[in-house]
Amino acid sequence: MSAVAVFFLFVALAAAQTKPVWPKAASTSVFVSGWGEGPQGGRHFIRWFYDETLQKERIDGPRDFFGEQYWTTVIVDHKAGKESFIVYQPDLVSCVVGPANHTTPHPDFSKAVFVGKSLIDYQLVNNWVERLPTGGDGLAIFDYESNGEIARIDFHDHRRGNRAVSFKFMEFDAGSQDPSLFVIPSAIAEICGTLPHQFVKIRN
Repeated sequence: MSAVAVFFLFVALAAAQTKPVWPKAASTSVFVSGWGEGPQGGRHFIRWFYDETLQKERIDGPRDFFGEQYWTTVIVDHKAGKESFIVYQPDLVSCVVGPANHTTPHPDFSKAVFVGKSLIDYQLVNNWVERLPTGGDGLAIFDYESNGEIARIDFHDHRRGNRAVSFKFMEFDAGSQDPSLFVIPSAIAEICGTLPHQFVKIRN
């Protein structure tokens, strides 16, 4: 097969693929690699809930602080501009409230280019890339061939020395989220502090 024929075959295959779409609301387990510092070495395992209509997010997962292990819950109310950070140990609950400094993430894959297929955990996925203005790869996106769900997103974090960051999504459940997920239990809400310096120290 000539090089020209191969080129047109690739173009035809790329055109036949449906670009991945990020849902407006979902819950998913996420294994994060390369994000942040600390004892985990930039590795985290979390459960993430978000709903763009409600303008709220929730992140649950274990984290180390000052040499101790905590279970943590972060609840973000983007409409109110407020982020609540709750830490748990078997006999301890602490809560700090501070400003929310970001919007609900909503990746736009409209400029993604299909480059082939891969396997993630031996499941077939479509492999897409988004180009940077310089011509390099900005994002690598993988979605499952069977249902179009996002399986993984990789990118290079230029803010941290071009470090490779990977988000692997599991148990992805797209759809509206129960508003009660984003409500802090009243007993905890009563003890939530609002000291900004304390908030920054714990969150970093």
